[in-house]
Amino acid sequence: HEDRNYSEEVAAQIDQEVRSIMDECYNVAKAILLENREMLDEIAKVLLERESIEREQFLKLMQGAKAPAGRSPRESQKMDLPETTPDEDGIGTDDDTQTNRRPPLRPRLEPGMA
Repeated sequence: HEDRNYSEEVAAQIDQEVRSIMDECYNVAKAILLENREMLDEIAKVLLERESIEREQFLKLMQGAKAPAGRSPRESQKMDLPETTPDEDGIGTDDDTQTNRRPPLRPRLEPGMA
């Protein structure tokens, strides 16, 4: 049993607030996924056909472009989708240096491992 400097009542309030925050975040995440369902389904379809796509292809799909239908995975490696510009995607072009890209996500540590 850990020592704490607050009552059971305060602990219950903390638990309730944490639950409330988690529920709100869950609802926001679910709404974002539902709002973008068509786009996510299109990306999933392309990934099932090809297993992987390039960044540019992903960005084009995120902008609402549809993958060409009826091609084999090998034929459709290069998607004939509209070109993006740095202004459209807000990220930059292929000429970005590694310093301009987002750092990779770090793996989560299990509790007690930090």
